[in-house]
Amino acid sequence: WTGSSSTLQYLIGVSKILKQSQIPIRVICDTKPIWNISSEFVPWSNENQTLGLLGCSIGLAPLPDNDWTRCKCAFKIIQYMAAGLPVVSFAVGANKEIFDQYGCQGVCAKTEKEFLDGIVWLQNDSDERRRMGIENRRIAEQFFDHKVLAKILYEALGV
Repeated sequence: WTGSSSTLQYLIGVSKILKQSQIPIRVICDTKPIWNISSEFVPWSNENQTLGLLGCSIGLAPLPDNDWTRCKCAFKIIQYMAAGLPVVSFAVGANKEIFDQYGCQGVCAKTEKEFLDGIVWLQNDSDERRRMGIENRRIAEQFFDHKVLAKILYEALGV
């Protein structure tokens, strides 16, 4: 998981699920979580985030469903996709849109059980994890690469 201290609450909010998964969690953040979960804390920096994500097997994007989170962007999921990771997310706002509109590979969970089952499934299926990660990287390059987005912006501005 990668995020800021302001979004750490969403990860901590699923700590019960993460504990049930019995899978160690890498937390890349500017603040170390205080919890009783097997985890590796990586202090956030651009370099640590990049290297830290490349060493992960799954990208986690937990979000509760409320007015605020329905309006958040899906940048975290795009980061995971660019790192070649499958994603386990809750089906909230833009996170769900990335799955629906761009074909993000992973699990877009509607329930806590689906979120947990998605983590366990992907952790135990390295072939599927690899396949999804490769596809997510391709999608990220096709739709979210800075060169692609710059071209869209230039065209929209009439440059």
